[in-house]
Amino acid sequence: MAVINTRYRYLFLAEKRCASRVLSDVLAAQPGSEIVLPHHATFDEVDDKCPISQEYTICSIVRNPADILVTMQLANSFQDYMRLAGCNPSRVFFQHESDIVLRYENLENDLNTLLRSLKAPEVTIPYKEKYVTGLKNPWPSYYEERDIDFILGTFPEIERWGYIDIIRPEWKKWQLQMTNGTSSS
Repeated sequence: MAVINTRYRYLFLAEKRCASRVLSDVLAAQPGSEIVLPHHATFDEVDDKCPISQEYTICSIVRNPADILVTMQLANSFQDYMRLAGCNPSRVFFQHESDIVLRYENLENDLNTLLRSLKAPEVTIPYKEKYVTGLKNPWPSYYEERDIDFILGTFPEIERWGYIDIIRPEWKKWQLQMTNGTSSS
């Protein structure tokens, strides 16, 4: 989805599997906002429908690609799916170029920081079952070490958005918890 706000002069471009529905709903409720295109429109599609001036702040979301891969799993085994996805690593994640990038893992705080800078009202992002990805276990539980090596070497977005220093340590922490017989959800 794409939400444009003419009052506070921002454009939100939704990314797949990054809380785009909930964030679009929250932003569309702000004064001066409207959803201009459904689904995951590109900037060019939005600009064709309603040209955006350079005075607008363009924002989007990034999410840990290792987490996204789990949500993308289809009927194949997870390892088979990752290898299939890895055969074509061109922009699997994060199709938009944005002025401001919000992190899924810190979404409400990042969004409110942006809104304050635009002098827009702050928001609370509601937790709703329909917005949850449905993972039964934390993302590290779906990976073996070879999978971590594979994704770190395959998807350029991981380094670009700073997840290269997050994925392996989170996975190792999970492995240590499992070895010690504890888990955290």
